Amino acid sequence: MEKAKRMLYLGLFGALLTMVGDILLLGVDATEAGSLFEALAVVAGRVSCTRIGLAAFFGAVGIPLCAAGFLALDLSVLDRGSRLARLYRFGCHGYLALGGVVHVACCCLVYGIKKNVADGTLASLLQVAGEQAGLLIPLMTVWEVIYGMTVVTMLLLVARRKTTLPGRMWVWNPLVFKVLINLVAALGPWNAFFNGLRCSNMSLGAFFILMAWLTVLTKYRTAAEYQMGVAEG
Repeated sequence: MEKAKRMLYLGLFGALLTMVGDILLLGVDATEAGSLFEALAVVAGRVSCTRIGLAAFFGAVGIPLCAAGFLALDLSVLDRGSRLARLYRFGCHGYLALGGVVHVACCCLVYGIKKNVADGTLASLLQVAGEQAGLLIPLMTVWEVIYGMTVVTMLLLVARRKTTLPGRMWVWNPLVFKVLINLVAALGPWNAFFNGLRCSNMSLGAFFILMAWLTVLTKYRTAAEYQMGVAEG
């Protein structure tokens, strides 16, 4: 349990670093834009190369640390040899290995748009995306499989009470927070705050999730103490 807490602190630090990187990348005002494509073109044109570079660095460092925080759940699994636990462990390791790479690739896409898109039309955006498709499509395909495996197995482990966390905490899941944060951001204009919120949906969600796990686990020193606390209500 103490090791799990240390990993959660590490994950929280990583989530904060990634959040800073996300806000640096797309937290730029584009209120004159009328659509997502126009907003992306405006933001890419206005964000500086320095901010893009810093965003890539913070994400490349922060996302693996955040994945280490998610691995803390593996330490609280009651049967770590089960298929579900092994799939979750595999997903977290994939998250750790590829998460930072995907983030850097997204930063490169923004840089490509900044350097090549002048009119902000859909055709010009697709042209830049097409130039990077050979890297982005395979990378994003593998990433979506790993991300999906991680969030689904996380939900099932907690909901089925296979961990020392209460079953009702299944709602503290990256996919749930990603949807909620995107819904909130969709209500706002294309200003710097909401653009940063849109980009940080995963890192902000990870911060809330890890903080919730830490709040529960810090009440107990061992899994046995946790089970005793649950039995006593």
